[in-house]
Amino acid sequence: MPENLHTNKAHQQPAADASAAGFSRLLEGEIARYQSSEQRNVRRAAPWFPAALEARFEEDTGAARVRDLRFAMVLGAVFYFSTVLMDPVFVPDLGWGGLWLRALALPFMAIDLLYGSKARSPVREGLLTLTACVVVTILAAIPAISSDPFAPFAFATAIFAVVYANTTVVLRFRIACAFTLYCVAAITAMVLWREGGATPLALAIALQVVIASAFSLIANYRIEWSARLSYLLGSREAMRLRALAADRETFKTLSSTDELTQLANRGAFNRACAAELAAPSNQGIPATLLMIDVDHFKRYNDHYGHLAGDQCLRAVARRISDTVRSANDVVARYGGEEFVVFSCGIGSARATHLAERICEAVSGLALPHENRDDGAEHVTISVGVASTTIGAGCSLEQLIRSADRGLYAAKRGGRNRVEPAPVSSAA
Repeated sequence: MPENLHTNKAHQQPAADASAAGFSRLLEGEIARYQSSEQRNVRRAAPWFPAALEARFEEDTGAARVRDLRFAMVLGAVFYFSTVLMDPVFVPDLGWGGLWLRALALPFMAIDLLYGSKARSPVREGLLTLTACVVVTILAAIPAISSDPFAPFAFATAIFAVVYANTTVVLRFRIACAFTLYCVAAITAMVLWREGGATPLALAIALQVVIASAFSLIANYRIEWSARLSYLLGSREAMRLRALAADRETFKTLSSTDELTQLANRGAFNRACAAELAAPSNQGIPATLLMIDVDHFKRYNDHYGHLAGDQCLRAVARRISDTVRSANDVVARYGGEEFVVFSCGIGSARATHLAERICEAVSGLALPHENRDDGAEHVTISVGVASTTIGAGCSLEQLIRSADRGLYAAKRGGRNRVEPAPVSSAA
């Protein structure tokens, strides 16, 4: 079927709605904080979220983060080992020693690439930071142990590594702060150790380390701030689109549903049946329409009142729907006290049997009806049955007219009965 019209009830999920509402409020609060121009304290300026939103952020962005880190680490490893090309110029006295020292970082890089991407966020970020610290330490140690007069120039490679970790790998800002402090201290200590104290050259290099590290940390802050703001705005837009889609689905459901019985309404029934009759895959198979009417319903309303009449129609609708059972059948309220059932794949004999079971099921409700004039004492229905073969030139209108004739024949025959009617194009 193009849509499930056997029964069409709205499913409510209050717990999920409450959770979504809570997340939405948290999201709006963070967007307001990020977009505020009045950042008067550390908390307002912090590029991280409250715990609940932080967990959601890690969950939503984790896969992309891992992909970016893999690329950055591979690219960083290439640059890291390419610095060995500068050793003959800056530290020629070390020979192959610089390469072997660099190789000490390989186990850390391998663990990071093979295991870090599969680990939880804190472990992943911790391994990444440890590897970055090892790389910076090694690059700073190479010129520190060299006695060549050009060796101080090689401290620049360690500074580049700090900048790379903060701006290309983009360590999380809180971790980047600790990482940068360590690197500044480690590089400065090695410079002072090599130069034998606070010489002008040592102080100049230390100043370069501080300035470059500070700039890289500022860049890291701005990158993470922008990325997180983009996530917030994107999440809000995604929530709005989901809400809009849900509203559209709700509107579609409401426009296709009879409010009283929660069955399909007449318009939805007509659309679904017309689609079934026109479907190429259905050509040549039997199709049946049952037209159902609650017997003496006006007398029921006059005697018990309209509210009781509504309850009666709801009970009858549920019993019809439960008896039909198949989700591939169309069950609808056609209007007033009339219901219709459309089914593909069953011929006249099976359709008549189904109609009789529906009659028995409704009669089995034993709803009192004391205002009848035919001797019966409870609510019953009459059913007209019309069957055809799809593709034999029978339209939905003809099928409805034929089933309607069967219904009136059932009423004339005493009600609470089923009457098949031949399909004809005659009115």
